[in-house]
Amino acid sequence: MVSKSNALHFAGVGLRDETSETTKDSNTFPAVFVKFTEFAGNKEIETETDEGHTGRRTLNLGENRSKASASPEITDNLRLNQGLEDLIYYTLGTMTETTVAGDDSTETTYKQEMTPNVNGNLPVAHILHGFNDNVQGCRIYKNAVANETTFTMNSEEKPTIKTSFVSDYPYYGDDSSVVSPTFGAYLPKALKAGALSVFFKPYIDGAVVPIDESADKIDCLTESEVSINNNIEASTCAGTEFGESNKDIKNLEVTGNMTLRYVDKDIERLFSTGHYTGDDSHKVSENSLYGALRFKYQTSYVNEGKTVPLLFQIDIPNACISNAESSESGDDVKTISMEITASEELGTVGNDIIKITTQSALKFKTGDNVTEHICQEMPA
Repeated sequence: MVSKSNALHFAGVGLRDETSETTKDSNTFPAVFVKFTEFAGNKEIETETDEGHTGRRTLNLGENRSKASASPEITDNLRLNQGLEDLIYYTLGTMTETTVAGDDSTETTYKQEMTPNVNGNLPVAHILHGFNDNVQGCRIYKNAVANETTFTMNSEEKPTIKTSFVSDYPYYGDDSSVVSPTFGAYLPKALKAGALSVFFKPYIDGAVVPIDESADKIDCLTESEVSINNNIEASTCAGTEFGESNKDIKNLEVTGNMTLRYVDKDIERLFSTGHYTGDDSHKVSENSLYGALRFKYQTSYVNEGKTVPLLFQIDIPNACISNAESSESGDDVKTISMEITASEELGTVGNDIIKITTQSALKFKTGDNVTEHICQEMPA
C-alpha cells in the first residue's frame, strides 16, 4: 500500500453571487486558486450530554449535536495576482483600480487600492479545499466572511499573509465539484525579504506631515506584523439550518508591532517625550505619539523584454505608538520593540485607518461583483 501525498491539496476562493436569490448559495466556482502554504479548516461540532436518572450507575443517555461551525484559514507568501489581492479585498471590502500606463520599456500595470468599507459591508465568499487524486473531490465552506488578516514582514524571511474566515460548516462535494487548476506563465514570484522598506513620520507637536521616503525610512527593522480584525461573531437563530450561522461584523481593529535595532534615532525618547531633541525631549509627555507608518515592498521582473513594476504597500495614516521598550540587559544586540494601534483621532489625513496598495500587470476587478484573474486558466 502506498499513501498519497499531502502536496495534492488545493484551495480556491470565489465571490458569492449576491445578484440572484436563486444562485447566491450555489457552489460558486473559484475566481482564483490560491497557491497556499497552509490551510486549516478548523471545523468544529459541539455536543451536549443528555443526562438523566434511570436507576443505573450512569447518567449519560447520549450526546446531542448542538452546533456545527468552521473557521477556515489560508496562509501564503505574498504573491501578487495569485490570491493576495482577493484575501485583502475580502478583509477590507472596498477596492478601486487604476491603470498605470507603460511605455517602450515598461509594461502597462494596474494599481489596486483597498480600504475598509465605511458601512462594514464585506464580500461573502465560498472557499473550496480538496484533495486532487485522480478525481477532484472537495469541501465547500459556504458564506465565508474574512474575520482577521495578519501580515508578517521580517528582514530575513519572506513576507506572509494569513486570513481566517468565519463560515458555515463545509459541504462535501462530489467528484465533479471542482476542476483541477492550471496556472499561466510569467506569474511574479513571491515577494522577497530584501524588497522591504519601512517609513515612519512622527507628528511632532501634532503637526500632520506626509511621509517623505527620502528622510523617514526606519533604520534596521528586523521584525514586524500588522493585523486587521473585523471581530466577527457567529450566532444562530431559531429555525436556522444546522451548520449555518449568522456572521455579525463588529468594530474594526488594526494593530501591529515592530522590532528594530537600536541605532541612530532614539525612538524610546520620542515615544516618551514626543520629541527627538530640544527642551521638550527630556520629560514624559501627556500626549500620545501619532505618526504616519508605511510598509513597502517594491520590485520588478522582466516579461518579453519589458519591465513589470510590482508593489505591495500598507499605509497606516494615524498610527499610535502605544508602547516602545528597549532591551536593558544581556549581551545581545540592543533592540527596541514598538506596539502600534491604528486610530482616526487626528482625522486630517483621511478617514481610512488603513490602506493597502498592490500593483502588477494584471487586472483584478471588472465590475462590482466580478473578479478577473486572467493568469489562472480554468479548464472547461
